[in-house]
Amino acid sequence: YAFLDSDGEATPSWLPNALACLSERPEAGAVAPLVLMERGQIINGAGSFLDSFGHGRDRLWGEALCEHEEAIRGWRGHPVDYPMGCGMIIRRRGLERLWPLDESLPKWHDDTEIGIRVRRLGYDVLFEPCSRVLHHPGHSDPRDARLRQQLAETARLFLVWKYYSVTHAMWATLHYSFFALTGSRRDPFYRQALYQSWSLLWHNRRHIVSLRRLWRVPTRKAQQALRNAEL
Repeated sequence: YAFLDSDGEATPSWLPNALACLSERPEAGAVAPLVLMERGQIINGAGSFLDSFGHGRDRLWGEALCEHEEAIRGWRGHPVDYPMGCGMIIRRRGLERLWPLDESLPKWHDDTEIGIRVRRLGYDVLFEPCSRVLHHPGHSDPRDARLRQQLAETARLFLVWKYYSVTHAMWATLHYSFFALTGSRRDPFYRQALYQSWSLLWHNRRHIVSLRRLWRVPTRKAQQALRNAEL
């Protein structure tokens, strides 16, 4: 399955190199392409990673491609945490359990969720710098920066409560709540946004619990057995 955002642009190298990676590396469940901005001159993401609070980090974001080209080529085939949504390629056979995605997410973090599921099914997400996509970001985002932040933070909290330990999820929620309440001293919007985030989490609590059980971390032995059965 190949995904391209409404603000993404395929290059001739995108699909052929991603498919070659899947063909050559049976352990690959998904391919993360090199995503570029500004007519291919600026890096949007050379592989993406998740931190302990569920924040997605796009490697080398905003850096000039010409300054990192050699290093990026050296990362070919290295595992990353998830494939950026704009341009990700996902193996179909063996990963049927990925679907359906969680439609309760308000916006964003669907690609981070895919990365977590791919890895919990015993496969890797591999970075392929020769597979390239151009990204013209922002066309589908809300214009209000505060609303963008609220949607992104709410989706992140959904993610950590579904796939992280309860301890990590609690800390992430407290961390966001602290900064939202602090910000509400200057702008009441943040207090309202925090209430809406809490309400969505509470409303979807049973759904979140069911996904936690379904996608609990399997043992390495179980992961290998699943992969061998599919291969």
